[in-house]
Amino acid sequence: MWLLSFMENTNYYQETKVLKGSNALEKLCDECLFLGDKVLIVFSENRIRQSGLYARVVSLLNISGVEHITYECSGLPYSAEEKEKAIALGKKENVQLVLSIGDEELMYFTKMVAHDYHTHGLTNIKPQKHLPIINVSAILKESAKRDLDFEYSNSFYAHIKPTTLFLDYDF
Repeated sequence: MWLLSFMENTNYYQETKVLKGSNALEKLCDECLFLGDKVLIVFSENRIRQSGLYARVVSLLNISGVEHITYECSGLPYSAEEKEKAIALGKKENVQLVLSIGDEELMYFTKMVAHDYHTHGLTNIKPQKHLPIINVSAILKESAKRDLDFEYSNSFYAHIKPTTLFLDYDF
């Protein structure tokens, strides 16, 4: 009895807000607007576009008046040049956050973009800040484990967590 009461009245902090359920994507714009009004959308899998998920995300952002620019990675594996192109586009458009649509490998890539956005080309330094990240997880059938074609330290970017993670949604 005491344990149940304790669990019901406990508050805790989690670095990432996880939104799940069939209507979770409906909250996407609220999450974006909380962090800024210009979004860099990053994705790579053609299946993201074919599935309709990319169109759904863009439609929600358009309806809510959230400005966005898209960087579609050219392919896998992700490269250092690809990262620099995404950062350059984000800086040119003065984005305030990154929204990734994809799997775990894209999330690692997005962490590097968010981190290196403020480091001005310097590597292996922990910046004072990084761009916030929202991740729309898209683990599609046929996903295969892939590696990046340049070295990165997983633990170096481990401190960067998405602000919001969307899981188990319908679109």
